[in-house]
This record gives sequence, C-alpha cells and structure tokens, in this order.
Amino acid sequence: MKKLINTLILLLIIFNIYSQNEAVIKPSEYNGALRNPLKGFTTRGLNNHPWATTAHDYIRWNQIENHETDGIEKIINFCNREWEDLASKNIKVIPRVYLHWSGEDQKYWPEDMQEDDYTSEQFKSRVVRLIERLGIVWDNDPRVAFVEMGIFGKWGEQHSPFPTAEMEKLVGDAFATAFKNKKVSVRRNWERFTEHPFGEYWDSWAHYDQMWEHGGGINKLNEETGRYKETYIGGEVAYNWGNSDIQPGPSPTQSVAIKKHRDFVINSIRWLHCTQLRWIDDYDRNNPDAAAGAEEIQKAFGYRYVLDEVRFSLDDSLRVSFDVTNTGSAPFYYDWPVEVALLDSTTLEPVWTTRMDSVDIRDWMPGEGWTDPEWKYVGSWQEYHPNENWNPSITTGWTTPPAVNRVEDKFKLDLPDGNYILSLSILDPAGDLPGVKFATTNYLKGGRHPMGIVKIGENECLPLPVSFQFDDPKNDNSLYYDDNFEIVYERAPEQEPFNGSAWRFPTDTVAAWQYDFMNDFQDEFFFSLDSANTIGIYGCNDTTGLNIRSYNDSVQYNDAAQFKWNQTAETFQKNGQWLEYTADFKLNLPYQLLLRARNNADANFRLTVLTTRDDTAYHRDFSLENDFNNRGGGNEQTDWFLSKIPLTGLWGEYIVRFDWYDNVGEPGIFGGFTFVRSYLDVDPPEWYYVSIGTLSRGTDIVVMTTEDSKVYLVPEGTPADSISIKNSALAVTGVNAYNQHKLPTSGIDQGNYVVYAIDDANNVSEPSPLITITAPVNAQRLPLNSDISLSHNLSTEEVTITSSHRFKQIDVFNIVGKKLKSINGTGNNLIFSTSGLNSGIYLVQVFEKRGMLTTKKIYKR
Repeated sequence: MKKLINTLILLLIIFNIYSQNEAVIKPSEYNGALRNPLKGFTTRGLNNHPWATTAHDYIRWNQIENHETDGIEKIINFCNREWEDLASKNIKVIPRVYLHWSGEDQKYWPEDMQEDDYTSEQFKSRVVRLIERLGIVWDNDPRVAFVEMGIFGKWGEQHSPFPTAEMEKLVGDAFATAFKNKKVSVRRNWERFTEHPFGEYWDSWAHYDQMWEHGGGINKLNEETGRYKETYIGGEVAYNWGNSDIQPGPSPTQSVAIKKHRDFVINSIRWLHCTQLRWIDDYDRNNPDAAAGAEEIQKAFGYRYVLDEVRFSLDDSLRVSFDVTNTGSAPFYYDWPVEVALLDSTTLEPVWTTRMDSVDIRDWMPGEGWTDPEWKYVGSWQEYHPNENWNPSITTGWTTPPAVNRVEDKFKLDLPDGNYILSLSILDPAGDLPGVKFATTNYLKGGRHPMGIVKIGENECLPLPVSFQFDDPKNDNSLYYDDNFEIVYERAPEQEPFNGSAWRFPTDTVAAWQYDFMNDFQDEFFFSLDSANTIGIYGCNDTTGLNIRSYNDSVQYNDAAQFKWNQTAETFQKNGQWLEYTADFKLNLPYQLLLRARNNADANFRLTVLTTRDDTAYHRDFSLENDFNNRGGGNEQTDWFLSKIPLTGLWGEYIVRFDWYDNVGEPGIFGGFTFVRSYLDVDPPEWYYVSIGTLSRGTDIVVMTTEDSKVYLVPEGTPADSISIKNSALAVTGVNAYNQHKLPTSGIDQGNYVVYAIDDANNVSEPSPLITITAPVNAQRLPLNSDISLSHNLSTEEVTITSSHRFKQIDVFNIVGKKLKSINGTGNNLIFSTSGLNSGIYLVQVFEKRGMLTTKKIYKR
C-alpha cells in the first residue's frame, strides 16, 4: 500500500511539472474568407481572381494529339506552355479534354479520326491511349488540381451524345487505371460510369430546373456512398437557359450580391459538400455588394480549418498537440503534411522544421446532413422544385455538427539554447512550402501560424507577447509552390542504325537509312539532297532485289517506305506510306519547298515538319499542279517545282516527313528536294477597324485594314481558308490600307457573321469579332398562335407564358426591333423577369419546337 501511495505521489509531481511547463493557446478565429488551394471560386480559363486558386482549362483533343504519330511530348509541351506561370500564382488547373463545343463547325477531332465517331475500334484504341498518356503527364503534375473526364458530347459534358454502356466501362476503367493520385470527376456519377467512385461535376449548379434531379442525385450519392468524403464535388453555375433567373439568379453578380440568391447558392454548397464552382466567379468585382457576397460564398466552399486550441510543452522532447474543426463544407482530398517549425525570434525565419507524421488532414471532416431544400411538387419532368420564396439562412444547419479533431506528436530537438517561436502550417508537397492557411488570426506572411514561445535551455513554453504583430492572411498572396517535377515514361524505341557501308555526309546526326542530314549554305539553299543522288548512295537504292524492309531498323516502322530508284526518271517507285529526313534550318527565315518531280504527273502528297521531340511544327497537303510552279531544270521526264506557299517559323533542327499517298506502287513521281529562302508575302492583313455587335439589316459594315486586300462577309463558322471564304462570301469589297470601306448587308438573312480580309498573296486575316444582323420585328406581320397565353404581372415584373406545346426559344425586342433578351425554352411553361428593362412597349416573340411562332406585346410602366 505504501509503495502504491509513493507511486501516485510521483505521478502527481510529474503531472504538475508538465502542467506548469505546458502552454495552452486558444487562437482567435479569422472571420473572413481565405484564398486557400484546391477550393473556392474557379476561373473559366487561366485568369487571375482575388479568391481563385483553381482554374478550369478546356483542352481540344487535337491541340494535344492531331495524328496517331504525335508523341506524348506534344501533350507535355502544350501543358508546359499553357501552365507556365501557375505555380508562382499558387493556382492549380482542372483540365477537361473535349471533342465538340456546340456548333457543327466546332469539332476538334484529330485529323486521322472520324468526326462524331464515339464507338469504333479506332476510337476505342485511341481514347484509351490518350487517357494513358494524360495519366503519365498529369497524375504527378503539381499544377493539376483535379481532372474532369470530359471527352464525350458537347463541351465534354457527356451528353449529345451520351456514352454507351460499353464506352463507360472502357473509358472509366482507363481513367481509374491512369489516375492513381489525382481525383477524377464525371457528370451524373449516380447513373453513369458507376463502376468507379469518381467525383462529380454538375454543369448547372443550383439551377432551379435541375435541383431535384441533379442536386438530388448528388445528395443521394453522398448519403448512400459517402462520396464527398473520398473525392470532390464541384462544377459550373449556368445562366443561359431555363429558369436560371429564379435561382441561382440572372447573372454571376446577382448570384453573389443579392441575398436570396447568395443564400440559395451557399445552401447548395453546404447541402452537397461542394468544393469549387466556376462561371459564378465572373461577378462584377467593382460592385461592393458582390465583393462582400463573394467572400461569404468563398467561406462556405470546401474545407475551413479552425484551430480551437494549441498545447505545447518542452522537457526531453517538444510535445505539440492541437484541436482543429473543419467548419467548411467538404474535406481536403490530398495527403498534405502538417509542419511544426521553430522560427528565429528576430527574423521569423524557420531554423528547425519537422512533420507530424501521424496526421492525415483528409480525416478532418465537415458536418453531415445539411438541411434539404424546401421542395414543392410541380408534376413536370423535374417532379419537384425548391420553393423560390424559401429563406435557407433561417431554417438550415448540420444534423451532425463537425467533429473536433485532436492532433498530437513529440519531437527531439537539436538547437542552441535560446528563445524560438513555435509555428504550425500545412505544406504543399510540391516544394514542401506552406500552402493551406488555418482560419486563425495567428498568421505570418508566407503561410505559417505562430503560436507561442519555446525557451530551449530553460525548458519553458509561453504564449506570444501581447505586442506580437500578426499579418492579415487575406492580404497575403505570396504563397506559391514548386512545379519542378519529372515525368517518367517509356519513350519510343531509338532507331537502330543501318550497319552497312553507306557513305555519310559530314555532320550527319543519324546513320539510319530513313534520315539524311546535310548542311549546305551556298547561295540561298539551306538544306538539300543533291538532286536525289543521295538516295542512291545512302542505302535506299534497292538494286539487289531486296527491299528496305530487309534492313535491321525496318521492323520498328511498319509503315516505312519501300521503293526502287529509277535512274532514268531520277525518281523512285514506292509501296509504303512515308519517308523521313532530318533538316537543320539555320536561319529564321520563311522558306519555299523546291521539289524534283516528274513533269507529266498531277500528284498529291503530305508534308509534315516535326520537332526532334515529335511535335508537329508544320503540316499541309500539297497538290503538285495547284500549289507549285514548274521551274524547269530537269530532264525530259522531270523538272524542279517551287511551292507557291511559304513555310514560316522553322528555325533549328527538324524532321521532314513526306507522305506520297497517291498511286502507291506505280512508277515513281518524286525525287530530290531542297528548301530555299522565300520572298513571298507571308504577313496577313490585320484589322484596323470593324463595325461589330448587332446591326439591323441594311446597315453598312465599316471596315479598315492595314494593307490592300479584299474583305469578305461570311457566316460564322466558315472555315478560315481562302477557298472556303471566297465560296461562302455574301458580300465582298476591295479595300485600300487604312481607308474606310463599306460592306452592304441589304438582303442578308438574320444571323451571326464575321469578315475576313485576304491580300494579293492569299494571306488570310484573323476573323473579325462577331457581327449579328437582325431585322426589325413587326408584330402585325407575324402569325399568331392562339394556343399561347401570355400574362404580365406589373407588380412582380414577371411575364408568364404557357402553351399546349413545348417552347424552343423566347426573344424580347424593344419597339424598334433591337433584341434585348433571349431565353432557351424548356417545357411549355416559362416565367421570366422584366426587371432591368426601361418603361415602354416590348414585343415578346415565342418559338415552339413544332415550328410555330407568335409575338405578343407587353407594356412596362
């Protein structure tokens, strides 16, 4: 008994020593929003924004792969070029690859694939290969926040068309395999790509017409699977269809500035555990109400870590523990470490740092069971709508509040005696730099949170002095991360050189039969093959009866050319697809292709110039008859042909590929070639002035260019080549440089148009901004449809339109015919607001899907 009493006394003494030595800090919560990584407002495109640390990047498939021969380096180079400055701004990207935007002229398939083919064997093979490459490039890229699957349908939103069940399985498996680190999201994961627990992007977030189906679908997914605990929920707010004016509001500015819209958006973020949204980011930042409302929304997005209490003590080890609560809407989704640091008490720079290895911040969960929207039954395809008069700020909250998370660890110190400042921070593993800010006023610029004083030598721990100066975390935009990382992948096999005795030119870089390389700077010739004789002496002259496929390296190139040299015609006969040479363009000049060819042939071929990293630098299909001038200088059968088209931007070492795809196996057509300096005009005309915007039919379009040219008015979407532009032109005029000229629009149909300028050298300008041509609306001349009912409530400023048939579109014009509003119809009942319109008479034009239209007149006081 005495021994037990002595032990208890000893324990009490030890506990008293530790208690006296322990500092207990209760940091004040920072009440404002925080610009924290991987959450919040997301920009559409790589733009700066006061809150956004994520940027959405739509990527066309043919930007990163336009042909099966394009290598993975093309994806790497594209990303490095596009995302070059993200790390310094502490921004990470959410990429989505797509094939189709919206219009029929906005499809971006690789040139060797069939448009709208989402099911063929070729598509299956290519899409899986692309996903594998994206995983190699993106899965360890610190610049990538999350990945949206995309690929299918308009905007990559996986509708129009929907992927088939087979493609869902194939592509879903490919993404799950390719991305082990980055979180991948899809659209409608509660019913599509269901074999994998992907995240969710909703493309009309908090939209009045989709809250029941899409919002309810995400909520059900969260309740049944806890999906938000493992991966992010996000997407885009939409303002251009249906009843978006009701909720989330008519515009991003109104969504954030007006309380009923802002509360509705915040409620949806809480309800569905949302991490990030875009389009709503495009609010008016100069509007004080919008700026204040945006901060309130930013505070609700994603995670928000409040430090409730911090404790630390020092004896033989430094013991640190703290309590943290996630008062946000979602967890953090990556394993970022918590750092404990001791700072120099004068410079505030870290002199000792370590990590709390037992901590996983992904476990710091928000509350659960946020109140559902107040539903009202409507009986249409949506079944239910949220009550538009519901005030969520009064009636909602978590069913289960967020838990307090306790973190603790101990560390051995090896520092000189002295006073140090203890700090906490959450590091971005990309450089191990402070990345996530706690929601506390205890903050130092650079991302660390000072908590108290540690006195080494005296083994004493104290709070910070009252005079200690904190920084405002909202005003600190100095955080960044390190984007220096390595992409590890299996490169294409190196070519095995021909081991024969072929003679080599001086400075040859590749000894294989497929490549010839020489420097010839005499006169204006910068690269040549010596009138094709090179082919004979370089191992390509198949005089032995064998063909090229007998050489050692041919097995690696199944489509390589096999050919026989025709000494008389000085051309060759071939049965394959392509032949390559290396070329070193020493001068930064425009070039023309000078080609030896048979003078009695009308042949086509494809010229591709690739960088040494296999990225396409130039690509064009040539017609010998249309694109070249015969310069003579050959023999009875052949001549030299000079291209009419200049090649620009070639400077340095490249690979030149000729694909002679006409008349495979017939007597040879092409021989040697060279590139000569071009004196052709290569600069397209530029716009000095263009009338843009909406013009009434009959109004002249005023144009001015920087050089003499012809200006063509064409429908929007016309291909930007001179032949298509000239064939599609609805109005043409010749212009002199910097002089005003007019294009008439009389007789032009209503629609969207652009103008192009083409100079005498056939250089094509950039398209002008969009020009919309309209005609005045006359209610007396438009057919009336008695099935359509329109009522205007002057007190609520709402117009209600009903019909026995489904709507297609509703347009609102002022009395002189200028279109002020356009609404895409859904269903056969629609309500829109006239707020913002001045007093006067307006015409409401209603189009039905069956082709009928009518116009009704309303008067606003």
